Amino acid sequence: MGEYSKEDRTIIIKQICERIANGDSLRKICSNKDLPDRGTILAWLIDDDGIAASIARAREEQADHFFEEIIEIADECGISCSEEVQKAKLKIHARQWTIGRQQPKKYGDKLTHSNDPLNPIGDKVTFNVTELVPNAPKAN
Repeated sequence: MGEYSKEDRTIIIKQICERIANGDSLRKICSNKDLPDRGTILAWLIDDDGIAASIARAREEQADHFFEEIIEIADECGISCSEEVQKAKLKIHARQWTIGRQQPKKYGDKLTHSNDPLNPIGDKVTFNVTELVPNAPKAN
């Protein structure tokens, strides 16, 4: 497909965002011959902050979609077939990994670093130097 008008771009981006929000990848969406290729969409993202913001919002919605899918996959998985259980675990893990990277503050693993002023480590170590070094001078 050739050049696109502003109106065409708006319609195309709306379709793409809807599909992303419903769980499709940009790669899959752009494999449709009726839509621009992935490179064109990525160029639009670079050139237009509004398009970039729309795609970013769709990615946030996609993470929520995947979160809901995780619950459905787990609920629908029967215990009768080991292969089905393994398949469900793989689907869940892939979605957990994806949403943890798409929305780390909302769905990511919570990490606490030792130098984090908002989450300081509560344990303090105190010791008596004279116990460690018997000949050390005593403090006044």
